[in-house]
Amino acid sequence: MKQILLILIISSIYTLEPNPTPNGNEYKITTSTSLFEVYVEAAKKGIKPGDVFEFQKGTHSDTQYMGSITGTEENPIIIRGVEGAVIASPTTFHLERPTHVRIENLEIKQTEGVGLNIFAGNNIVISGLTIHHTKLGGMKVAGKNILVTGNHLYECSQGNYELN
Repeated sequence: MKQILLILIISSIYTLEPNPTPNGNEYKITTSTSLFEVYVEAAKKGIKPGDVFEFQKGTHSDTQYMGSITGTEENPIIIRGVEGAVIASPTTFHLERPTHVRIENLEIKQTEGVGLNIFAGNNIVISGLTIHHTKLGGMKVAGKNILVTGNHLYECSQGNYELN
């Protein structure tokens, strides 16, 4: 009986029900889940252009990683934070091969690596971020058609940013 109950509790923790929006689904990332966990569950349902991944208020300390995600020019995928959403993870906030993605309104601090790392991005907008107290730099972005605007980076060891 105890084993069955434990399985039910674990499976309910990772059940993800997105909120439908006119352009896609909205996924809420709470302080008890990581972007990676939500990404994996959303990928099972099918990540679509226009989807929004929104960090809720509080300190997020788990792994923040997303693999290949693709929006469109008309309906980019949005990763954002509400007022008071803070990523304070020992790992880098990492996006791998994102296309037509907007990252906005987040505070990223106290990482052991780079605050934000984007590898092979295409058509990316990064705005309204505050990145500070990181060990390997504030932001490292590689790709093409990248707009970085209205961000505040400070006290990042080994430089505030690197754009390739």
